[in-house]
Amino acid sequence: MPKSFTAKFPGRCGICRMRIRKGDEVNWIPPTNIELNDPYDYEKQHGGGTKIMTTKLAHASCQRIMEGKEADD
Repeated sequence: MPKSFTAKFPGRCGICRMRIRKGDEVNWIPPTNIELNDPYDYEKQHGGGTKIMTTKLAHASCQRIMEGKEADD
């Protein structure tokens, strides 16, 4: 079982795509590409649509849920 630790910087969960706040319990996962909605920036005249972000972190609770699902199969 991977050792969970507290996040030292904010990021995104690779499983649920919700924000990881500094101090949340997280685990390392294999690098995952997630699509995020990119708000349109009127000043820079770009955005709108999705942007791809790579993350290696996931909430420890999400990781446990994923492992629990795999165990049921």
